[in-house]
Amino acid sequence: MVTSSLPIACSKTTSSAFLPVLTGLFTATLLISNVLNCKVIHVGPLPFTGGLILFPLAALFSDVLTEVYGYAESRKLIWTGLGSLILFVIMIEICGMLPADPIWTHQAAYNAILGAVPRFVAASLTA
Repeated sequence: MVTSSLPIACSKTTSSAFLPVLTGLFTATLLISNVLNCKVIHVGPLPFTGGLILFPLAALFSDVLTEVYGYAESRKLIWTGLGSLILFVIMIEICGMLPADPIWTHQAAYNAILGAVPRFVAASLTA
C-alpha cells in the first residue's frame, strides 16, 4: 500500500512545482499578445494581428492547468492573468498621461503604439 501511494505523492509534489511556471507563462502570454495586437501582419494573403500568434498559448496553458490541477487552480490562474492585464492597462494610461521629459521625443510613438493597448485589453476581457 505504501509503494502505490508514494509515486502519487511524488508526482503531485513534482507537478505542483510547475504551477508557478504555468501561471507566469499564462500571464506573460496575455500581456505580450495584447501589446503585439498593435502590429498587423500578413500571413499569405490574410492580415492578422501580431498577438494572434501568441494568444492561443494562453488557452493551452489554461486548459493544461485545468486538466492537471483542477478548476480551483485554473480560476486562480485566470484571475491572476486578468488582474495583471488590468494593472498593465492602468500603468500604460498613467505613464501616457504623465508629461514626458523634453529630451525624450518619442511620446507620439508611445501613444500610437501603447495607446491602443487598453482597447485591445477591453476587447479581450469582453470576449
